Amino acid sequence: IAVVYAVGECAMDSGIRGRATGKYMRGLIGDRDVRAVVLRADSPGGDPLPSDLVAEGTRKLREKGKPVVVSQGDVAASGGYWISMNGSKVLTTPFTITGSIGIIAGWIWDEGFSEKFGFTADGVPRGKHAVLVTGIRIPLIDGVVPERAVTGEEREMVKKLLLNEYDAFVKGVAEGRGLTEERVREIAEGRVWMGGDAMERGLADGWGGLADAILEAKALAGLDPNEEVVLTEYPPRKLFSLPQLLPPIPGIRG
Repeated sequence: IAVVYAVGECAMDSGIRGRATGKYMRGLIGDRDVRAVVLRADSPGGDPLPSDLVAEGTRKLREKGKPVVVSQGDVAASGGYWISMNGSKVLTTPFTITGSIGIIAGWIWDEGFSEKFGFTADGVPRGKHAVLVTGIRIPLIDGVVPERAVTGEEREMVKKLLLNEYDAFVKGVAEGRGLTEERVREIAEGRVWMGGDAMERGLADGWGGLADAILEAKALAGLDPNEEVVLTEYPPRKLFSLPQLLPPIPGIRG
């Protein structure tokens, strides 16, 4: 039984590590030693792309006949539910916050901030929309603040992209959970549910923690509950961690 931990923000190379985790799960398809997978989902969401990479891995495993049991942690909402929706079984807890099937975005821009503090940024943009991703980099935060607000045209473009992403989320939940899209839209729009409410609405299948999910995975794989199995964890645990000798310096990545 492979136990895959998708914990933290939905990001490509941190948190759930969508790039590496999705690749690992796809690699389990051809691994003859792996009969089933347990996915520990504990994430408040984030970027849709890493979420989708993990969800794709779950879907492909199921298509190849390998069950994937999702074990939800404290939070499995938004992107955290995205990675849950394709599970063969989804186990939750009374205290889990889940659902939040929705898309949200905001825009922060430099409206006199750089001038007030004496920051400057230079660049060579190509195309009228290029400056949307350029601007001053704020010390300590290590983030870029765009130079301007979005135009009406750009706002409509972003709105279209968000609605398309939302439709894909709704469709994915409907297919993964065996619900109609109309039903999913009734319980979506960003609403969050506790574990019991999620079960009543078809977003989860039963109660259970990680140990229960492992037993469920054994059952779905046709194994006896008392049969001894090897648990392989991902990401693999480090043998040891070097002590940090100096305090961290904000904004500097080493």
